[in-house]
Amino acid sequence: MGLSKNTPNRITQLLLGYDFIQRAYYIQTMSRCRWEVRRSLNPTLLLNKAIKMRKEHNALSKTPQELIYYINLCNSFCSKCKCINSVSHLRKFHAYCGPDIEELLSLINSVRGEHKTRDLCIKSLKGTLLQLIKSLKYSLISTSSL
Repeated sequence: MGLSKNTPNRITQLLLGYDFIQRAYYIQTMSRCRWEVRRSLNPTLLLNKAIKMRKEHNALSKTPQELIYYINLCNSFCSKCKCINSVSHLRKFHAYCGPDIEELLSLINSVRGEHKTRDLCIKSLKGTLLQLIKSLKYSLISTSSL
């Protein structure tokens, strides 16, 4: 995905469209069912015990690469405060007025919800994301020079 290691799990879960705990349970259940089928040699057992996991939408399908860059900038290291950045930290200590990552994802989902092609969605979101990246870079640079 290209996300930094500082990215919180909730953001990764929102982007991928599933919960890690539920996904681990699903994989464990499917592995157990497969093992029982191999042991009993009864192929209908797998179909009866299989649990279909419904995957949520993939937020990365119609989004530009600038979203990942914005998320990485929001979770980078604050050189002035010597801590890991977050949008709330930037708002509180550095007067940044950009959207939170969840707010940005809801904006992206509203644009993606329209029946547009992938290229049109990326073009419409790219300009907004580039402006947000510029303002975020400016606030990060201005705070590091103080």
